[in-house]
Amino acid sequence: MKKSHVALLFLIALAPRLLFLSEAVRVPLFDRFYLDAKSYDTWATKLAEGEWIGDLPFHMAPVYPYLLGMFYKVFGHNLLLLRVLQHTAGAVSMVLLFLIARRLFDTRTAWLSFILALGYGPFIYFEGQLLASFLGILLGLAALLLLIRSLAREGKGLFLAGLVLGAGSVARPNLLFFMPFAFLWIFLVERPPLRRTAGWTAGFLLALVPTTAYNYAVSGDFVPISTHGGISFYLGNNDFTPGTYIPPPEFGGNPEAIDIYDSKRIAERETGKELSPSEVSNYWYHESFEYMKSEPWDFVKLVARKTLLYMNSYEIPLDVNYEFDKRLYGVFWLLPVTLGLVLPLALVGMVLLFAVNRRATLLTLFVAGNAASVIAFFICARYRQTAVPVLIVLAAFALVRLYDFARERRWHPFLVGAAAALLLVVPVNLDIYPGKVTGEARSSVIVGRAWAAAGEPVKAEEAYLRAISMVPGYTDGRMNLGLLYYRLGRYKEAVEEFGEVIRKTPLFAGAWNNLGNALREAGDTERAAAAIRRATEIDPGYAGAWNNLGYTYTALGRFAEGERAYRKALAIDPKGADTWANLADVLVAQGRFDEAAAVLRRGLAETGDTIRITRKLDQLGRTIDLCRTVLEAVRAGRDDEAIEVLASAVIAGGPPVRAWAMSEPEFETLRRDPRFATAREGGGVR
Repeated sequence: MKKSHVALLFLIALAPRLLFLSEAVRVPLFDRFYLDAKSYDTWATKLAEGEWIGDLPFHMAPVYPYLLGMFYKVFGHNLLLLRVLQHTAGAVSMVLLFLIARRLFDTRTAWLSFILALGYGPFIYFEGQLLASFLGILLGLAALLLLIRSLAREGKGLFLAGLVLGAGSVARPNLLFFMPFAFLWIFLVERPPLRRTAGWTAGFLLALVPTTAYNYAVSGDFVPISTHGGISFYLGNNDFTPGTYIPPPEFGGNPEAIDIYDSKRIAERETGKELSPSEVSNYWYHESFEYMKSEPWDFVKLVARKTLLYMNSYEIPLDVNYEFDKRLYGVFWLLPVTLGLVLPLALVGMVLLFAVNRRATLLTLFVAGNAASVIAFFICARYRQTAVPVLIVLAAFALVRLYDFARERRWHPFLVGAAAALLLVVPVNLDIYPGKVTGEARSSVIVGRAWAAAGEPVKAEEAYLRAISMVPGYTDGRMNLGLLYYRLGRYKEAVEEFGEVIRKTPLFAGAWNNLGNALREAGDTERAAAAIRRATEIDPGYAGAWNNLGYTYTALGRFAEGERAYRKALAIDPKGADTWANLADVLVAQGRFDEAAAVLRRGLAETGDTIRITRKLDQLGRTIDLCRTVLEAVRAGRDDEAIEVLASAVIAGGPPVRAWAMSEPEFETLRRDPRFATAREGGGVR
């Protein structure tokens, strides 16, 4: 194929992508991330700052975040350029799709495949997210094309094909499931020279060496790619799930905490010991297998349900929702192709291809590998995306084949094939996804969070209320609405929302913590302490709750309890700069100035040169000098001077100095002076 033709295909594929991008920059979701996208962005930012090696095995597939980290390092957080590059990769994928169809079939099938893919909106939508879906499609198609070309040359080039498939599996682990299907096909059907088959396997395994070696080096655990598998497997195989991403109640209501934080917390609580990341993953695999053994018939029904959902046209959401978000972009009105059309034709194509090109069976095996990987875990659109280009090629082949039957007046195969496709349209397009309303509610919350971050609280509130109107018991919607009210100073409304969350999920430590913060700001400090204390009982390792408990005890004047809570928080998370500063404050409130300074110096050593602690240390130095001057003046009987300096000390040190002034035993006489109240507020002598 001429290079000019390839370039033309690329430019045609790029055009609708750039049109989408021109709209996307005006949507609040453009630079607001959720779940996996947020994790990738945070991880890449740390990588760009130089944290290339951590102390734990990879929790998620590392290829995309490392590429993202290198991009941030070179170009900064330039999300527009990043999207241009991702859409460019998507356009390259469309060219690869064309080349695969042309090599296996003919030019007509290739062009029809290209046109169908051009009209399929989810390709463009997922390329516009900070997610690895586009990378899985690109590397999956590249590996498939290289494999087909190698087999046409008696296995020459199989090593490279295996290497690319292995790299794709590290980037998008569900490609792993194609490997055994492809190996059996190569070994049993194609039968190239054995050394070339071995080369293909070696190339695949070689691609897994860097991540396996990294994970072993940092943790001593044998983890080929990541430790994400166990909890993902459990979320799709338990007695609560409908086969999609709906976490069981014991995980609380924060989706962003489930995979890393909650999975570890619950596993360690149930086993009664600290677990390594791989042990946490193994725990959740074990829980899933226990469910399968104890409820075999329910498990069979679950697999059947997941299979039907996989073959359904609805684009089931996970962290992003194409079916909801497509309303925000006009370009999708110009892209009418859906899986409701593609899937029935692809299934017919799988049957018809046996009589045309035996090697094209690799397309069916590729889809089977993806289906196995998704059905084994849980169903969502972006996990299925890797197989969609191949499904489109199969659908295009079916259309061309049916056209040839009609042109050749071979009415029997034409009618059978057309009837089969029409009959399959019905089950493929049935409304069987049970979480559609919940998914829409979740997406409305995501839009609300984007509006809140963009400084549009009214629009954010509207989005949250819309989500709650769809699903009144939706905890994530109420949590975010409560947080919005809290930030707006509407504390009583925040208390109400957090209370609703707790009624729905009474073991959600984060909701108890937030309820306590809102109660404290609303003036009900005793109830606030009880609520936050409940959060620490549910999750003793919740450093943020211990910090908030310390702050609340301090507000109640219970300084010793506040100090203990702060020290507990720091034992869990010694990097908490705010907690170090708060501990220093409660020590100041008790007149323990030297200890407060020592705490801040230790905090500086633990957290690094943080602006928060450095400024606090400078402020504390001035405050301590003033407080000591007040004490000296009181001891010398110079009350006028003491009161005036006290006012300056309160201005310098704030509430901790005010609390110290109210509790310092040596100030008993001073507190009877009418001017003390004014000085205590930092007003000086009147």
